[in-house]
Amino acid sequence: MPPDNVALLTRIARNILQFADTGKVPIAHRIKKCAWNDDYLIKAIAHIRIAGR
Repeated sequence: MPPDNVALLTRIARNILQFADTGKVPIAHRIKKCAWNDDYLIKAIAHIRIAGR
């Protein structure tokens, strides 16, 4: 996968995780938590908002 695509996916993931968890947990820790905990990953994905709705 080209580096541009990876950078875009990383940015989208970070934007989603900013709103997926309350508190002052660093986003890097949230990314690791998604990798380790499937329930947390599903919770984070559920926070995706569809534009225009």
